[in-house]
Amino acid sequence: MNRWQNSRFVDFGARNKLSDYFINSLIQNRDGALWIGTNRHGLIRLENDELIAELKAADGVPDENVLAVYGDPAGTIWIGGEVAGLHRLRQGRFQPFSKSEGLPDEFTRAVYQDRADNLWFGSAKFLYRLTDGKLKIYSPPVLSPQNTILTIAGDLDGNVWIGGYASGKIWRLRGDEFTAFTTADGLPNARVVAMLGDRAGNLWVGGDGGGLSVFRDGLFKVLTTRDGLGSDWIKTIYESRDGGIWIGTAKGVSRYKDGQFTNWTTADGLSSNYILSFYEADDGAMWIGTNDGGLNRYQNGKFAHVSTRNGLYDNLAFQILESNGDLWMSGNKGIYRVSLQELNDVADGRSSAVTSYSYGTADGMLSRECNGGNPAGWKTRDGNLWFPTIKGLVRIDAQDRDLQPPPVLIEKVQVDNQILPTDEFLQITPGQENLEIKYTAISWKRPQQIRFKYQLVGLDHDWTDAGTRRTAYYSHLPAGEYTFRVIADNGDGVWNLEGQSLRLKVLPPFYQTPWFFALCVLAIGGAAFVAYKIRINRVERARLTQEDFSRRLINAHEDERRRVAAELHDSIGQTLAMIKNSAVFGSDTVNNLGEAKEHLAEISMQSANAISEVREIAYNLRPYVLDRLGLTKAV
Repeated sequence: MNRWQNSRFVDFGARNKLSDYFINSLIQNRDGALWIGTNRHGLIRLENDELIAELKAADGVPDENVLAVYGDPAGTIWIGGEVAGLHRLRQGRFQPFSKSEGLPDEFTRAVYQDRADNLWFGSAKFLYRLTDGKLKIYSPPVLSPQNTILTIAGDLDGNVWIGGYASGKIWRLRGDEFTAFTTADGLPNARVVAMLGDRAGNLWVGGDGGGLSVFRDGLFKVLTTRDGLGSDWIKTIYESRDGGIWIGTAKGVSRYKDGQFTNWTTADGLSSNYILSFYEADDGAMWIGTNDGGLNRYQNGKFAHVSTRNGLYDNLAFQILESNGDLWMSGNKGIYRVSLQELNDVADGRSSAVTSYSYGTADGMLSRECNGGNPAGWKTRDGNLWFPTIKGLVRIDAQDRDLQPPPVLIEKVQVDNQILPTDEFLQITPGQENLEIKYTAISWKRPQQIRFKYQLVGLDHDWTDAGTRRTAYYSHLPAGEYTFRVIADNGDGVWNLEGQSLRLKVLPPFYQTPWFFALCVLAIGGAAFVAYKIRINRVERARLTQEDFSRRLINAHEDERRRVAAELHDSIGQTLAMIKNSAVFGSDTVNNLGEAKEHLAEISMQSANAISEVREIAYNLRPYVLDRLGLTKAV
């Protein structure tokens, strides 16, 4: 390898073992280091002209014939090999401390920082002390395979105490000297799983079935259920700011304060009786981690729950630590964090869900499975968080967050499996029903954890939380104009709120178009007009018929009146005149009885004729159709 310097090439490989290496590729990343891909010699890193690392297959490089090297904006190195394909090399957010850092046994359980800033942690076979990056290992005969370290604590005198599977035995480490305390000193004959050195100088010891012991002035005092303790099966011990000792047991929570125990179980509102961890927030709320019931908040005498049903990543919480307004928990599925504000919102009923961010091997952990010793995690004074796992200890600087929001991209738009352009105003024609929009975002550090929200403005009233899903589906959209918007976070809670958008228009079918409506209105109007004209014509014809009928009826009445008058004059009038004359003649012949009888007979006959004529006139006045057709049909 040569370097162009002072207008000439200078051999750069001789002093860095590179003279005989065939170099395929070379980049300089953002921190100034050179990454060199070689033929058959793997990947080489140079800093300040010095060879820092030569990474080969034994170091995890999958292909020692590195054909191409690329450094992305996040500092990740991408390696292209001859036969192994593409690989990524990056420093994860979690820094493991395991075999490569000198641990002979990686199965760690408890971690604790003493008053001198030494970090202590234990495994199945060893006790470790990490001081300013230097590791010291304590090994048998003090520890043995039968005494896996389950708990570590410190006291005000600077002593370190350890306990584990050995029943009825704990050790005090003062300097480099171990002192054992056993049942002969007053300890119950039980496995020690939790210890705590409080601010008053007491050492609290909890065992599986042995109750709670307190060590002070060289003496152990044992407190059990007979003294008011909720259960003798202790799982964790915690001191609150008011000096109260909180004890997590297999049967609920106990608090020891002013010489008295107060106990709570599921009957009092806990989500689970198996208690593993505590954390007291700045507002005085006590957060309680359980084995299978998620988190509980105890505040103002009441319990509230947050579990996987509310978006919590896991219902198991070996430990609870706080950093930057978030609570960090560990469990068998990995380490996860949740905003404390979101937890309080759910606990207070202002919200129904929280957003959890989980971490595992993709973030630098050698194994995501954590262990449940005591303490099962520790926040050191420099702000780092430490958690024990089955593959050593992991450290995370919780303040070192990726604050860069991710670019958001709409990748593909399909309507009924037909691909459409994403950079144009989209039109969906009648008959096209199924809209599918694929979107993505770029985060170099946590691509699998990117979360999305989308909204179809004009249809959706609120954002849809899609989680990590990268496709939106819509079917049978009503006609109209819409704007599809999608936003994303970078996998660590930093959102790109501008996101990307796509304008689209759904064309209506012909029967929903304005001209179709206009034609329908015209047709309905025309039909209404025709119906109106028909109705008017019918009414007019009926009116004319009525008038004609009335006129004919009046004429018929007048003709009938004249006929009746004529008949009355010509028939009845004449008959009555004859009756009158016969009556006059009869009065003149009153003395002649025979002639008078004749006149009376004449009067009788004329009267009968008059009656007959009146009947005939009356009969003629009755329309004959009434008898033939009846009144209804005749009318």
